[in-house]
Amino acid sequence: NFTPLTRTKWKLASRTDKGVHAACAAASCKLETLDEDVVLTPSAEQGGVPDWQLSTDAIARINARLPPDVRMFSAGRVRKSFSAHEHASSRTYEYLVPESVLQGATPDQLDEVLRIFEGTHRMHNFASGLRQPPGLVYTAGEDEWPLAIDPGPRQNAVYRSVLRCRIHRSVSIEGTPYLVLRISGLAFVLHQIRHMVGTALAVTLGAVPRDAMLTALSTPLQVGWARRMGPSP
Repeated sequence: NFTPLTRTKWKLASRTDKGVHAACAAASCKLETLDEDVVLTPSAEQGGVPDWQLSTDAIARINARLPPDVRMFSAGRVRKSFSAHEHASSRTYEYLVPESVLQGATPDQLDEVLRIFEGTHRMHNFASGLRQPPGLVYTAGEDEWPLAIDPGPRQNAVYRSVLRCRIHRSVSIEGTPYLVLRISGLAFVLHQIRHMVGTALAVTLGAVPRDAMLTALSTPLQVGWARRMGPSP
């Protein structure tokens, strides 16, 4: 299976941004196997649905060739068209936030804001690459607001389903307390996680109104947060 590598059709379940590290990642690939490396499941031996897994000896030989910080735990057969990237049931991120950034707010307050993201929402204001070119405007009387997406037909690409968005636990790293935020969803888009976390912190600290966050999630309007330039007064 070593050459040519292109024939393995290697696919990872997810890709990560710079500074993001993957653990327990699933991968799919096409490999030739030896008969003695195949272990039938009990259901197959009893006339059930045929299935098999790589033996522990085969996995041990593969792990012996891998770097010490990369381990294979199991391998089984999937259908020919299966792709770990296209058929992943969900993805989970953990995001570390120093407790000191709460500046007097409580973890419970941050957790309450994070839960607002749970469910299916428009995410064009919380990701890169989903907004359409400028020029669309929503008009109500004499007032106008910029639109990020066409308010007409539903655009499925801007919708994302977040299954869980909460504080999972707290940890201490070299004496510094951190909150571990756990965010699970069906699929995420570029920079979505960091924008969600940044917005939740801004709302918790009172720098952004909660209504602005709700508007950004539920309407096609373009909602952005102003960045202070230059020294603080």
